[in-house]
Amino acid sequence: MKAIKLATLLLSLTFITINAAPALRSLVHKIPLQKHGFSDKYTLKEKFALEKKLAISKFSQSSSDPTEPLTDIKNDIGYSGPIVVGGQDFTVIFDTGSSDFWIPTKGCSSEACKDDHLFDPSKSKTFKKIGDPFFIAYGSGQVSGTTGSDDLSIAGAKVKGQIFGLATELSDGFAGFEFDGIIGMGFDSLEVIKTKTPFENLLAQKVISDPVFGFFLGREEDKTGDKSELSIGGVDKTKFKGDLNFNKVADPSYWQIKLDDIKFGGKSLKIGTDTAIIDTGTTVVVASTDAFTAINTKIPGSNYNPAYDAYTIPCDTKSVVSFVFGGVSYDINPEDLVFKDESSGLCFSAIFDGGDLWVIGDTFLKNVYTAFDLSQKA
Repeated sequence: MKAIKLATLLLSLTFITINAAPALRSLVHKIPLQKHGFSDKYTLKEKFALEKKLAISKFSQSSSDPTEPLTDIKNDIGYSGPIVVGGQDFTVIFDTGSSDFWIPTKGCSSEACKDDHLFDPSKSKTFKKIGDPFFIAYGSGQVSGTTGSDDLSIAGAKVKGQIFGLATELSDGFAGFEFDGIIGMGFDSLEVIKTKTPFENLLAQKVISDPVFGFFLGREEDKTGDKSELSIGGVDKTKFKGDLNFNKVADPSYWQIKLDDIKFGGKSLKIGTDTAIIDTGTTVVVASTDAFTAINTKIPGSNYNPAYDAYTIPCDTKSVVSFVFGGVSYDINPEDLVFKDESSGLCFSAIFDGGDLWVIGDTFLKNVYTAFDLSQKA
């Protein structure tokens, strides 16, 4: 049974696990992650529109233990980490909301490729051309190219003959980001390139034995020194304290779990809840329209701005919003509710309107340690 687990982090963060899982083992590969944000070429209004489009379009269609460091941008827009393909270095987003793996390749003339590292097949002794065409549509744009295979290394965890996409065309929506490609950590039902994901291959090739990966997402201006991290093959127990809380996956297509309740200042808002997709590739929280309104109107000093379809809130808000999963309440640090526009000095709420959709992104996930378990065991 697939599951997500949440637990309390050492610095009062929490951890979510999806689905009941067997006992976790101690060997883990650790990947350092970096923080990123949108390019300065985007206005704040355009950034907000992209955030909503990214989340809504993405989801509205119908053993050793490796750890990778993740990177985050201004306003903690996204997290990426290093990989090696065919002996060449790249930076990729590790995305639980998608399942395909691609990097830009030599010959890509798109504007979005100009600042990227480009894969050069001629420099790899292990590359094999497959040549199947692919086209992937994301909220931020489209990617297309052909497929190939090569050896992949993630924090020292090595996959032989990983099939991936060699992107020759990237739409302008990918320009200005501080990463090269994407590794999807979702289920195979979401794949466009029909093959095992890197994580599935690590299991199949017995590089790792536990079907678990975990995310610790830090903040851009965090003074604690804690670094963002992805662990593969288990969890990093130094990043949280207490027990893991298990949440059964509600939809076999996504890392989606039951949202039991929403609280403001410790009190239930008593509005209808639903299942929510847990997505490390979404920066904000995309809530149902009712929840979007109920939460934001509770924040003292909030005002709806129709031009942005978002609420301005005090930059120093002390409001505490909590989500309840598996009967456990998890608080969002007030700092994470704030999306600051440096040019105007205005601050906006990081709770966005998703219509009927719920996507729990990094605004919440920075407050928990989240583990994902692919085990089919009960």
